[in-house]
Amino acid sequence: MMNKIIRDIFILFFLVLSATAAVVHADDGTVFRGNGKEDTLREDTFLVKNIDYFAELGIAKPMTGLAAINFSAESLDGKMVNLFDFKGKVIFLNFWATWCSPCRLEMPSID
Repeated sequence: MMNKIIRDIFILFFLVLSATAAVVHADDGTVFRGNGKEDTLREDTFLVKNIDYFAELGIAKPMTGLAAINFSAESLDGKMVNLFDFKGKVIFLNFWATWCSPCRLEMPSID
């Protein structure tokens, strides 16, 4: 039983290590892939070209006019706020991940 647990942990560690080595993102938007190739992402690399495709699949649907659910998050100044604090106001929400190169590319424009 202990050998199976150790084996499973080793396999999981190897998979995580392999995935990390497969794609490494640089701060300048360059993506280094495990195959030794390098791509530089442009601002329109993913978003503009694929929105229509996702809309056709029903994945990217306009949500204008739909009621949002309430949630809490930390503001830029470190205070906890919830969505309903801004009722009646227009707000901009941007959800992104630190590992997402296109997301990081758009941040200076938003800031």
